[in-house]
Amino acid sequence: MNNRSIFRLARSQQAIFKMELYNLSGYQFYFGGITRLRGDISLERIARAAEHVRNTQDIFRIGFINKALHGQQTESEALATEATEMEWFGIRHDRPRAEVEKADFSEYPNPKEEFECWVERQLLVKEDLSLTPVKIFAVRFQPDQSGWFLKAHHAALDGIGVAILQSHLIKELEQENPDSAIKQTESFLLSNAEEEQNYEYSRRFERDAAYWQGIFGETSPTDVRKISRRYPIGDYRGAEPRSMRIEAAVSQSQNEILFRFENSGGSIFRLFFTAVAYTQMVIEDSNCVLLQAPIGNRWSREEKQTISMGVAPVLVPVFRQDGQTAADCYQILQKHLQKALIHSRYAPATRWGELASPDWKQIIPVFGVSYQTGKFQKTSSYTETIIEHRQAVESLFATIHLHDRFADGYLAIEADFRRIWSPEQCHAFLQTVLNYAVDIAVEVMTQEHTDHHPEEHYTSDECSAEPIGVHLLKAFECYTDNALFRLNGENSAFTYHEGLQWMHRFSMRLHDMHTDNKPVLILGRRTPETVLAYLACLIKNVTVVPVCPTTTPTERLLTIIRNSGASLCIYTEAEQNLAETLNLPLLRISLHKGDSAQKRIIQEQIASTLYSSTSYSEIQHTSCNPAYILYTSGSTGEPKGIAISSVALANYALAAKAAYAAEIPFNTPLFTSFGFDLTQTAILVPVLSGGFIQPHEQDIRDNPELLHTLLTDESLTGVKCTPSHLSLLIEHGISTRQHPLTFVVGGENLPASLVNKALDCLPSGSEIINEYGPTEATVGCCIYSVNSIYSINNDSASIEEEKNAPALITPIGTALGKAEISIRDRWGQIMPRGFRGEIWISGPVLADGYLNDSVQTEAKFVFSADKQCRWYRTGDLGVQDEQGIFHCIGRIDDEFKVRGHRIHPVEIEKAVEDVLAQFGQSEDHNRQLKALKLVIDEAAGIAGYETIALCSNRPIPHESHQFQNKLKEKIAESWLPNLYCTVQPWPINANGKVDIALLTSVAETYRRSFIDVAQCVLTDKQAADKKTQQQAENYNLPLWLDEEFLRPVWPQSVDLTVSFLELGGDSIKAIRLVALLAKRGVKLEIKELLTLTALGAVLEAACAEQPVGCTTDAAVLEKPLKSEDVS
Repeated sequence: MNNRSIFRLARSQQAIFKMELYNLSGYQFYFGGITRLRGDISLERIARAAEHVRNTQDIFRIGFINKALHGQQTESEALATEATEMEWFGIRHDRPRAEVEKADFSEYPNPKEEFECWVERQLLVKEDLSLTPVKIFAVRFQPDQSGWFLKAHHAALDGIGVAILQSHLIKELEQENPDSAIKQTESFLLSNAEEEQNYEYSRRFERDAAYWQGIFGETSPTDVRKISRRYPIGDYRGAEPRSMRIEAAVSQSQNEILFRFENSGGSIFRLFFTAVAYTQMVIEDSNCVLLQAPIGNRWSREEKQTISMGVAPVLVPVFRQDGQTAADCYQILQKHLQKALIHSRYAPATRWGELASPDWKQIIPVFGVSYQTGKFQKTSSYTETIIEHRQAVESLFATIHLHDRFADGYLAIEADFRRIWSPEQCHAFLQTVLNYAVDIAVEVMTQEHTDHHPEEHYTSDECSAEPIGVHLLKAFECYTDNALFRLNGENSAFTYHEGLQWMHRFSMRLHDMHTDNKPVLILGRRTPETVLAYLACLIKNVTVVPVCPTTTPTERLLTIIRNSGASLCIYTEAEQNLAETLNLPLLRISLHKGDSAQKRIIQEQIASTLYSSTSYSEIQHTSCNPAYILYTSGSTGEPKGIAISSVALANYALAAKAAYAAEIPFNTPLFTSFGFDLTQTAILVPVLSGGFIQPHEQDIRDNPELLHTLLTDESLTGVKCTPSHLSLLIEHGISTRQHPLTFVVGGENLPASLVNKALDCLPSGSEIINEYGPTEATVGCCIYSVNSIYSINNDSASIEEEKNAPALITPIGTALGKAEISIRDRWGQIMPRGFRGEIWISGPVLADGYLNDSVQTEAKFVFSADKQCRWYRTGDLGVQDEQGIFHCIGRIDDEFKVRGHRIHPVEIEKAVEDVLAQFGQSEDHNRQLKALKLVIDEAAGIAGYETIALCSNRPIPHESHQFQNKLKEKIAESWLPNLYCTVQPWPINANGKVDIALLTSVAETYRRSFIDVAQCVLTDKQAADKKTQQQAENYNLPLWLDEEFLRPVWPQSVDLTVSFLELGGDSIKAIRLVALLAKRGVKLEIKELLTLTALGAVLEAACAEQPVGCTTDAAVLEKPLKSEDVS
């Protein structure tokens, strides 16, 4: 070897070796070309043709070596050198060094699978680049199929070079003349490097450089800091570049559209370049992407026919603005791609480090698009020819290959993806690219919008439905003799006939008192008369504002009255005092006792059971009023009213009846709040199916024994509740129940471990239905049914492991009834399956909007581009899997749910600020507050619990009784923070906003440290008490009341010297603890736990009052002396 055989390489080839831009030094990248010949051709004949091409093509005499810039080095020394310090060179040998190898797969049981595995291994095998950067394999694929497999390093050949080499092989096989003189061809490698060197000293280089620096340089007009990505694909560059070939299925109709598009003058490359960019922007929910176009640098006629590497990687930014469609991007890209082609010799991808600003360098190119044309021969020596390209992924996440075969009437689309996504995700991405390309082609050709997503369209006939009052009235007429209410302690049931009589008289009184068209407020006690009053209002189309009188603070209640314009309050005797403080006309109701007018309702016999004063046509005519207005947490700090129409409520109720009570009536207990929209299911589905309602007036939190009663009643067929309720119900034992139950669970995420635990306890045939839906979509719009142990996708998992599988959240399933569900980006574009985005809901179940808030209504309820479909943007983060099942995986904003209560942190923060102002701390303008939800991890199959933390940068007097009492006046008890932590410095992200992730981490760390410190104090005190036992105070507790007994409530160790509330106690945990103690015969009131008394003292007092027959052995738990400053 001498120096004259060594030559310089072009910059593009150097970039492939160094990969300094992509941080991939050490990997070699290969193209693979497969040529399949159908027919009886011997392997020897295939090999001879390959040897002749090898001997005649200069590319087989070329190798690559590297040398350090500071001097000559050996190969091993050079490989150990930093990539940026090495330079690669080409070396020409006097003869080809690569042997033509043979491979026969025809004898294998599965030849195709064996060949695929062999190809994958070959593309990962590192070759000696100084000798064999290009190799040819003669292959027998199957008994009747032979051909070649080409393996070429990217620096030697690009896709066009591989295609040209394949053409030479086919031509050689046809002409096959071993005795012909060998005619060698000149390589393009040397001339390309020399021409590039001349180019870099030309004026054109300066113009090209100025163009790209104007786009990516420091003076770029684009404010890169405004480029946003909600779900970035991320930095993939350090992963092993193993590829996965994915092919798109182009239908005949799609192929015809694309063929007409090209014949009409459209650009197929720009079409798919746009479609790839737009799809990436959709799945990342971004407004800009950087795409690579490997534009061929073959300018002369000779160069275009030369087997070599001649690609200039060009990076092109693609933007979209609000309202711009994929077709808009296609039109805008016309000018940009034309200029990119003109200035492509500069190859900005290989000069990225020189020209790009620091902001642009943070954007990692993800996708590339290649476009291959050429008329490949379809026959060779009377055989069919099939040509494929394979490649290990180079510097990108994926490359989409377009094979223009329109000369033969079709377009082929395939892609090489890194093995990071699942095959299903890759297919979904590629199919979405194809769909966008077809949509663009149609829109460009017709110059009008054509929406090719039929799920967005429904006609008014499809969504029309009678108002809920019509269906309710029909149900009362149909199920006259059925029991409507099953009342505790009474032998006789209250029938539909009696209910209709009651509602008739109530409606007459309501008509006398409710003379305007304003809403009425119902203080929703869970009593038969309250349910009947609500149903009567629905039938008479009187808008109801339902609120829970026991959990709604008075100040919040007055805000709701003021906002809704309620003109009448309907209440029961138990709420007399509260009702009289609301400054509204009052209508008291009673079922069996009360004022004389109500007594007459029950006593008077009505001959006709028909609702004589109301006809179906009248209900339909007057159904313009909302059925109800439900108030949820608002982002302004005030509750917001959501108006649900009578038709929307009917659509939900009918769909729920079909899903939950298709075969038997839905007999259900009623124990959830009237101010909670999931309660609608427990009222409407029983009535529409002819079932009964079993109302429980007493709050479930005050009487945990009620839980046991609910499950032992064999006549019940269904229960509507939250996951927290389900957890409590299961804990109270249902082993004696014989008949199956259907649980419809909603309001919050449903852990799979809880589903498994419930099904393990419930009788055979029971079912858990996960119902998802925001209030704005009328109770529920998506369901997922589980009737067997939920699989954790682990074949080796035991039944016990399946039951206790942690961390899995039950899917929300598929759309219920006429609702429509879609996963979208912020621009309203549909996400491919497998990619996360915001959950959007459409259909006749949508709310009318937010009461007295047109701005929020317009922001959250949006129309599709064709204005034919209205969608609600939930703010929930979701994904649709490959089977079409939807999953809810969180929020895109900071709103959260705790035990089914939808809470916006601003409302808690505002309430705290108002209380602090009353304490004289309103002048601290630098105070920062943030309410967060913490989820305490589940353990040992026990469902985790949720709690609220309030973080601040200034101490808050949360230990003050006065502070807590004032706060309870403003927000519900279930919203009260259980943890207060002071965070300094206040965490701020790069955008100047509070860093929620970091703040949550700090709060979680604080919570753990609080427990750890408490445990350490207890341990230290116990050691001290061994020396001074006479000074120690003792808790006398039964032996069974230990940490294991308390584990269902607190998975971690428990410090008995602090209060229940200081341990993060809430109403749900209180119910659990009271119920566990009740099983041991220890009675404890929940209110006794909700104090600042040490938990050990509370338990000691309760156990001391234990009945004589229930006494057990006692253990002595030592406790430290209380500090003087603890109140």
